[in-house]
Amino acid sequence: MRLPTSLLRSAFRQTSTRSWRCLPCSVAIRPQIRQASFSKLLAVETLASPPAHIRPIPTSSAKLSRPPDTAHSIQEQKRDITLEIDGEAHSCDTFFLRDLCPCPKCVDPSTRQKLFNTTDLPDDVVPRALRVKSKGVLEIIWNHPDHPHVSHYSPELLLRYSSPERKRHFRNPMSKQVYWDGEMMRENMLKTDYHAFLKDDELLHRVLIQLQQYGLAYFVNVPSENTDGTEIANLGSRFGEIKQTFYGKTWDVKSVAQSKNIAYHTCSPNSRRTLTDICSYTNLNLGLHMDLMYFNSPPGLQFLHCMRNTVTGGSSLFVDSFRVATLLRLHSPSLFKSLLSTPVAFHYINDNKHFYFSRPTVVMDPADPHAQAIDHVNYAPPFQAPFEVETAGKGKANWRRFVAGLKQFAEISEREDMRYEETMREGECVVFNNRRVLHARRAFDTETGERWLKGTYVDWDDFQAISGF
Repeated sequence: MRLPTSLLRSAFRQTSTRSWRCLPCSVAIRPQIRQASFSKLLAVETLASPPAHIRPIPTSSAKLSRPPDTAHSIQEQKRDITLEIDGEAHSCDTFFLRDLCPCPKCVDPSTRQKLFNTTDLPDDVVPRALRVKSKGVLEIIWNHPDHPHVSHYSPELLLRYSSPERKRHFRNPMSKQVYWDGEMMRENMLKTDYHAFLKDDELLHRVLIQLQQYGLAYFVNVPSENTDGTEIANLGSRFGEIKQTFYGKTWDVKSVAQSKNIAYHTCSPNSRRTLTDICSYTNLNLGLHMDLMYFNSPPGLQFLHCMRNTVTGGSSLFVDSFRVATLLRLHSPSLFKSLLSTPVAFHYINDNKHFYFSRPTVVMDPADPHAQAIDHVNYAPPFQAPFEVETAGKGKANWRRFVAGLKQFAEISEREDMRYEETMREGECVVFNNRRVLHARRAFDTETGERWLKGTYVDWDDFQAISGF
């Protein structure tokens, strides 16, 4: 069986230039992949050098009415242009090119906002003339009858939108991710000093890269004297705006020895919580999950700052859901597809609040032309609502296939080799991608001491804005 290169890069570790090692079973294999094609893929991702030359390529439907060294006249019925950029031919729709115009009349130089609506353009807009100017800039004079419009396109701009791969690269210039297991995470965990991180933008960039690639990082030497969440807010603010939820901007995960009522949330003495929430702040075992899946827009980054931890037990567990989903895809493609198409309902009904949202377990990146990259995962068993999909009649087969797929997803995620486990120490803070990394906590003994974490969230939009991913 031949597998896509991008999928192999995620699920397998390369042991040499010609062999790969399957991480789940540690079996060396020699896939049918040409080294040249793999190198080409890397070259597309890095875009090492900008294009140097551009020229229009006449076709049978493009008539030249003037010598090539002046201007090319394109017949009015022409609806696409073929361009050669660095020796490679690219076909461009004329309506797309007109909509892409970067001139000051079309894009405000200050705000960089578009100054016209796409729907304002006439359907029959085509070039009246085009020519290549200095530095390879393509000039197009459009056939607007009332106000002739002139557009200028750099080779870099045209190449940026010349293929699905390049479009995705521009949107996510460092989109490479590592789908990890426990051993890989132990080898690649990044731990950054709190005080240095707040002052050093290079350290910020390093942490951004870590979160983009692995989705998990730690901070150390985080002060725990202040109990108002100052330090965790300082960390979160380096990534974006702190997300306000009904728990507040910061919140507590705190154990109380000999508590009379395990259903009281300690960050707000007057706020009563019931069994929906107890796993967040009692000593019970907390299974793998993601936070706030019942929100329309769940937070992207979650921070947990260890204020106190003297109890026995209570270690934190982390699993890469992207790796879990990819392994499921390799072993059972049909079950994997069921997780893409079947919506799962999540809800929160408590304390006079009702949140609800339905979403599939796995969501692919719509910008990936090869449909290999996962955009995010939605998994939170403690907050699942009753299923609302059809489970009988014509829908029964699909329903049962989804149940089997979800079971397989859960079984893979619970495997010991998939886990990165660590007991948090006072002064440590973990940050992770809440749309990718599953987190859990083992049970602990409240009689042996105190366990207290501070938490906060930052939206994924803020992370992408600051990182440029």
